[in-house]
Amino acid sequence: MGNVDRAGVISVQPLTADRWTDFEALFGSAAIPGRCWCMWWRSTQREAHANAGEGNKRSMNQKVLAGEPVGLLAYLDAEPIGWCSAGPRDSFGRIGRSPALAAVEGQEPPEGTWSTVCYFVHRTYRGRRVAHELLDAAVRYARDHGATAFEGYPVRPRDARFDNNTAFPGVHSMYAEAGFTEVPSRAPDRSVQMIMRRMLE
Repeated sequence: MGNVDRAGVISVQPLTADRWTDFEALFGSAAIPGRCWCMWWRSTQREAHANAGEGNKRSMNQKVLAGEPVGLLAYLDAEPIGWCSAGPRDSFGRIGRSPALAAVEGQEPPEGTWSTVCYFVHRTYRGRRVAHELLDAAVRYARDHGATAFEGYPVRPRDARFDNNTAFPGVHSMYAEAGFTEVPSRAPDRSVQMIMRRMLE
């Protein structure tokens, strides 16, 4: 269970095969999620573009049917209203190929690190701390699966305002509030994102 507001109670649940139709309804409600289906960080750029829409949807569905941990859905009562990716760091291949998301020598992620790379909250429910609820639940989810550390890659605080397309990885303040600390990157000027990590052991 989670935050209570005037509309009801927010709860967070892992995406499993029996919740696929909820995920499908949420991602089908907006253009960018409906092209990506949270496969961008799990594939190459060429694959993500070539499979945009139905191809990415099928790929994600296959992962869910196989029982892979891919992320969490937020519900307001019984309605799916938000999403956060969550899984082993090495399941997001694009992280390992990004110099901007590689930690400096001596600060590399420990074995067993999990990551989150993306949030999507339905436009009707933004501004209600849904992403905060998702991040807190993702930390617990990772710990329950034996993760040693948890990483996120939020937008750098260069401007007080972010558009929704820029802020999909979350923002620095959200991670700081949840007990994450910044890890220096090898190429900090290559991306608007930064590395934030929380140890779970």
